[in-house]
Amino acid sequence: MRNRFLFIFLMCTLSFWQIAGAVEANPLSNYMSGAYPRTVSRFTALMDVSTGKILYCENDFCHRPPASLTKMTAAIVLIENGKLTDTVTAPAAVKGTPESSLHLSPGEKISLHDLLYAMMLRSANDTPIAGSYYLCGGIPPFVELMNKKVQEIGCANTHFVTPNGLYAAGHYSCAYDLALIARYGLTHLPAFREIVRTRSYRVTRSIHKGDSLVTNTAMTFLSDFPGADGVKTGYISQAGHCFVGSASRHGWQLIAVALDSPECRSDVVQLLSYGFAHFKPHLIYKRGYDAGVVSLTNRQVAAVTGADLMDVDEAGAPQYLESSYDLRTVALPIAQADAVTLGEKIGTVTMYHAGTPIMTVDAVAAQAVPGTPITVQARIGKSGFFIKAVIAAVAAIILLPLLYVGGRLLDLAIHARKIAKNSRRRRARVAEDIGAVDP
Repeated sequence: MRNRFLFIFLMCTLSFWQIAGAVEANPLSNYMSGAYPRTVSRFTALMDVSTGKILYCENDFCHRPPASLTKMTAAIVLIENGKLTDTVTAPAAVKGTPESSLHLSPGEKISLHDLLYAMMLRSANDTPIAGSYYLCGGIPPFVELMNKKVQEIGCANTHFVTPNGLYAAGHYSCAYDLALIARYGLTHLPAFREIVRTRSYRVTRSIHKGDSLVTNTAMTFLSDFPGADGVKTGYISQAGHCFVGSASRHGWQLIAVALDSPECRSDVVQLLSYGFAHFKPHLIYKRGYDAGVVSLTNRQVAAVTGADLMDVDEAGAPQYLESSYDLRTVALPIAQADAVTLGEKIGTVTMYHAGTPIMTVDAVAAQAVPGTPITVQARIGKSGFFIKAVIAAVAAIILLPLLYVGGRLLDLAIHARKIAKNSRRRRARVAEDIGAVDP
């Protein structure tokens, strides 16, 4: 009886450890135990801003209507191609734009700077339309710029049809691409970064001056979540409630995306909290680290990293040694004649781990290198025929008088020489005649 009890105890203990091992090995079990974020959204992404590494995701490449999250790209295109101090005149196309809206009237004037605040804070649907006409004269060419931009950023599952995110067939994105777009704006455009973290702003407008205060639709997130610093909400019935949120702690920034969720703000908080609790960034190479020699046109220039190279791993996990990372430097096309200044960007440095790219920063010159003078030859094509004819005419006007004067002087000189020669001959004959009669 005693041996039977001991056998049953050992079998139960063994079964417990087997179950525990299965739970640890099964990500779904980890999720159910609370190790993973509990989100209502089925389309999520959690991204580290420094590296672009995905720390958690669910259906992150699935195509979804992005609603007003579209405006992130519209803002990026306007910031990069417009001038913030320019005045935007609202076109007739803004009339009747569905809410949310700044209620722009055709002909109303507003600075591009304030237009962007209304676009990103209130999520006014008429502001991207006004921005489209300001920059490109219409919506189709502006949307074309938006699609080109997201391709440059690296979005493979995004295509825009409208500039504001109002529903249209063929207008889609995904959680991963939207995180990439937000990351680009936050890391490359100070104006974008400043706008999306602003809680409220008063725009200056020429009409409807009473409607000037725009409040961030993500106000509760910015106010309540520690370190929150952006980015954008969105809603249409076809997309559901969507949110891209970012937060920074101790200089480390994360982006979270939750699509088609009635609890999208709560989902973003869950994702960000999970990221800050379960992951940790660590420095691999400091700024100024030797990035090798960059081969430019007929030259070689020593390069260093222009920023810190980081990696992000699970908190408590063993960190990879520096020796397990590889650096690969790619040169920019710089002409031989161009002088290279100290600290100038001359390429990019990508850090790899086990063949996987982790992070890319600028490669900058570690030394100044003088340029090499070259002879520049002007090329005149068919369009320059008139210019060539004018140059030939001017040359003729200048040269012909010189040639005429030179010719006249030459004739006078020849004539004078002939007169002198004839004079010598006459004197010689006279001398002969005198000599004949004078004994």
